[in-house]
Amino acid sequence: YYAQTYGGGNVTMTPANTIGCPTDGDGNSDHPIAMGPVQPGQISANLQAMNQSYLAWIGDRGVDPGNWFVRECVSWAGYFVRSQYPAKYGNFNNNFRGAEFGNAKTWASGARDAGLPIDSTPAVGSIGVRTSGRAGHVAAVIGVNPDGTFTIAEYNHVSHHGFSVRTNVRVGNDSDDFLYFIHFER
Repeated sequence: YYAQTYGGGNVTMTPANTIGCPTDGDGNSDHPIAMGPVQPGQISANLQAMNQSYLAWIGDRGVDPGNWFVRECVSWAGYFVRSQYPAKYGNFNNNFRGAEFGNAKTWASGARDAGLPIDSTPAVGSIGVRTSGRAGHVAAVIGVNPDGTFTIAEYNHVSHHGFSVRTNVRVGNDSDDFLYFIHFER
């Protein structure tokens, strides 16, 4: 896979990939922006804006409004869900519908317990879940390629408590793969 940290690197996405982006810092996705192609050496403007909105949302707290530790993968994924789907999941938190969404490792079982659609097929807007490792990992799927690989936006994987985008990620059990996808976008 190709790893890129916030603000540098080379990511290619198609204009068909769209993710809404809150632009006024209120945590609501009321100003969606098409992602569009990304030029070498930069992340698309809406991912930059979305990361800035996330940083404003968490402020200088240690725990975010969804009750996750800030700058962790679960905090970013929770923010992504809340901001992309405010009408349906604006109150998404680590005890959503009484199910556990604490460490990333619990998100697949939490999704099942909460009655959320979950399978092994990535889709733009879904949350990828890896259950391997001590705490697992979650990330937002922001692009899917014809060969089945996909692009993710994430926190706390490529760099400690940092934002990153990875391309050509695969479905599977390896340490950088994702096995499950929670379909908040449906």
